[in-house]
Amino acid sequence: MELERMILQTLEEFMKHLGVVMTNVELTKEDDGTYRVNLETEDAKTLIGHHGESLIALQHMVKLMLWRKIDENGKTAKLAPNEENFSFVLDVENYRRRQEENVLKMAEQKAEQVRKTRKNQVLPPMSPYFRRLIHVHFTKSEYQDLETISSGEGDFRQVTIRSKSLIEE
Repeated sequence: MELERMILQTLEEFMKHLGVVMTNVELTKEDDGTYRVNLETEDAKTLIGHHGESLIALQHMVKLMLWRKIDENGKTAKLAPNEENFSFVLDVENYRRRQEENVLKMAEQKAEQVRKTRKNQVLPPMSPYFRRLIHVHFTKSEYQDLETISSGEGDFRQVTIRSKSLIEE
């Protein structure tokens, strides 16, 4: 597949430029069309950075490089129609996946509190990425009695989980 090859090639070039040796690289395509790359390296701590800030920046740079390659190779990059608007997630030693699992676990616990107490539950402030993850997660049929809303400004934006039955009353 052209896009997968392009992702791996771009990541390899970028890491080589940074002087990072990757010991293992795993690319998966998720059901929603997101390409997730997890890499292993002895430089994991540096690549992840404080609270994943470096990892977020690296992902952004690799994504920009990919878009530039696609634009430059517009005629030669034979992307399938379903690949033209792809999502890309960079992970290092499953750091991001563990974070996602923890955030979803916390949200699910808060959802149970909403069901038990019939009171809204507010999650701590989090990045747009994690807020979106929660909003998408709560579209599953098992949460049809609940809804999520974002509120707040900037770094203090947070998700509230509430019961739909309380809204309708």
